[in-house]
Amino acid sequence: MQRAFSTLFAASDLADWRPLMASAPDCFALSLASGRLPSRLVETLMEEGSGERLQHLAVNGDVLGDDPELQARLTATGLPKVGEAIAIDRTSRSPWWTLRGCRDILAAARPGEDWTLPGGAVWRLASHGPHRRRALVVCPIGRTARSTLIDIASDLTRAEQLRGLLTVHDHDGGLVQLGHLNQNKLRPEAAEVLRTVLATGDAAPLREAVAVAEGTEGLIEELHELDSLDECLDMLGLRVRPDWEALRRAHADRPFGDHALEALATHPDCLADLRPVASPEAAHATQDEAGRRELAALVAKHLGDDVERWRAVRARLPRFHGDLTDLLVEIGEAAPPKGRAKPAAWPGAGELPAWDKVASVSGNRAKFLALMDAASVETQLKLVKHLDDRTVGDLFGQGVWHDDWLEFAMKARPKLYRLALAQRPSLTAEAIGTLMGRDDPAINARLFLRTAATGPQRERLLSGRLSKDLVERLLERDGGFRGRDAVSCSNTELQRHILTLVRVRGILPQQRLMLNLWERGGPDAVRRLLENEPEGRKFSQKVLRAEARKPVRNLLAEPDADEALEKLRAVVTAGETPEAQAALLRKRGTHPEASEVFREAHLWQWDGLLAEHRREPLGTIVLLGLAEMAECPQALRDEAERQQWRWIRETNEVIVGDTPEEILRDNTAGPWLHVAVREGAVTWEQAAALAQPAENALAAMTGPDARAALAPLVREYLDPSRDSWMLALRMLPDFVGSVTELLHTAALATTAPH
Repeated sequence: MQRAFSTLFAASDLADWRPLMASAPDCFALSLASGRLPSRLVETLMEEGSGERLQHLAVNGDVLGDDPELQARLTATGLPKVGEAIAIDRTSRSPWWTLRGCRDILAAARPGEDWTLPGGAVWRLASHGPHRRRALVVCPIGRTARSTLIDIASDLTRAEQLRGLLTVHDHDGGLVQLGHLNQNKLRPEAAEVLRTVLATGDAAPLREAVAVAEGTEGLIEELHELDSLDECLDMLGLRVRPDWEALRRAHADRPFGDHALEALATHPDCLADLRPVASPEAAHATQDEAGRRELAALVAKHLGDDVERWRAVRARLPRFHGDLTDLLVEIGEAAPPKGRAKPAAWPGAGELPAWDKVASVSGNRAKFLALMDAASVETQLKLVKHLDDRTVGDLFGQGVWHDDWLEFAMKARPKLYRLALAQRPSLTAEAIGTLMGRDDPAINARLFLRTAATGPQRERLLSGRLSKDLVERLLERDGGFRGRDAVSCSNTELQRHILTLVRVRGILPQQRLMLNLWERGGPDAVRRLLENEPEGRKFSQKVLRAEARKPVRNLLAEPDADEALEKLRAVVTAGETPEAQAALLRKRGTHPEASEVFREAHLWQWDGLLAEHRREPLGTIVLLGLAEMAECPQALRDEAERQQWRWIRETNEVIVGDTPEEILRDNTAGPWLHVAVREGAVTWEQAAALAQPAENALAAMTGPDARAALAPLVREYLDPSRDSWMLALRMLPDFVGSVTELLHTAALATTAPH
């Protein structure tokens, strides 16, 4: 419906939209979220400043997606409703709002408005992972920025940590609240600035550090750290005018990865040296690859696996200001020292960063890491045995990944290597699973903070031996948990804390939680939970549903506790089988509230569900819902995509008839109209005159050619009569005729007789 409304509006030439907006507010609310809109209508909306209407406009990528100036005007309003819409769009599968747009609206938020209510922008962003929540470091409302620093500091860049500190200083308690923050959670550079501010009482060093980190220096650091194109694009988008010469020099010293170069290449001012160059044939390397190979050859020739030559390079870096290749030649041609003494500590030695931090690599460390990246993996694994802890962390935490590292670390006696790998920000779910095999609380604490950890992995990590540091850290969190985190948590205090912050949705998952608690702590542990049930801080409903609570209460009242436990175990086990899960999906997947089942905290049996689907297809809605889950295997995603396209073809692309009249009269109007027009079977003018029903035809008439065909009809029959417009909008949902018939009927009915 909203697409049909917006198509009509886009074809209009009204000079003043206010009377019609006042007469048909619901129609306008529906139509603003998608499709092209007249520029006069957009200006009217901006001048009116209604949060309700601008909320719909904020998700209209057709209007705002290619208009940075209009985006800036919208974010400058600082309206909570606009912020809510931007937060929703930012978390969708194909968002067009950038991180910068999300930050701009949050930075403009004003106290005293409904920003932190359930469903609002702050609530939505705080309820998700770090890649969505990071924008909150700029929010001046309440303790939003402070909570973000407490909960996800290790996932933030240096610039984001410093910006969060400045927001706390300026809007959330100043020096007093800054003094309460745990400095160990911050990067060393941010912690040092914070200590200076607390010692002097002057925020000037913090403001200066923010300016530097949010400039090109911080961007260079981030482009080396981040491993996804989306994150690189986000960070580049936060810089208005990056220093391209500085970026070029940084790339020459330590080449950026492919995702960083792809992101830089999207900027109109990007230098040629920073653009990835596609090879004309697959057999030829790109220029970037050629540069890396050249550096690798120089490293192999002049340093090889000679530890002392590597030591000499690291010692010379602070005093060497030329090109790295010159330094390699200098070290390689120097005569080896005679009578080598026992080696001293590794030059620039340092400790591995704190367990919940991500080390930043810049300056001399970045240059040395570039050389280590250029070495063979065999050389790297020989070298790490001589490196200091911090440099091992640089390599394993930020270097170009090699699968051999993981095998080496798992077999090596020193725990350092496994700890360094566990702190790698881009650690994959597969690598996390391997490191979990050690069942080491110190390693597991680091793994739990990795964003790639899957739901089942997080559950296993929380169900095992938990380090005191991890429990303390998570008890300080005010968000960032997932629905299943509490189900198997082995620490009851932490479990209760998680239950106050996030719902364990679904009756069976709640019963699984109580079963796990009973098996771990006996029936008294379950009684304590039920008799003193935690209260949700971010939702109003009970933590446990009555349908889950009542049967367990009855079992607790039985005289034989062991037999009661067996009954509960049997119910939960039976409900978690693939057959039971498939039956649940088939039953609820066609219900109007179908989306709820996919939000429940089930431990889905993916292999079994795939087998069930092949035995008896699960249905399009079910497959599409499962495909939205992060852990869904590719095989089921492929099935969902095939089924979706089959459904679209069957419902929207069945074209019957030879002449335009036959085609348009005998087929329900839909997206297939574009195919028919493109193939020359019909024209848009014919579609307006003949395709039925009018609502479907209007929804399909997208694009400039379709609007050009529709515009004369709208101007002839509707503009500038408000009554004609109102009647056409009221008739549209139930009108079975064509668009032309709809508009003509509305005009006739509202025209006074002569």
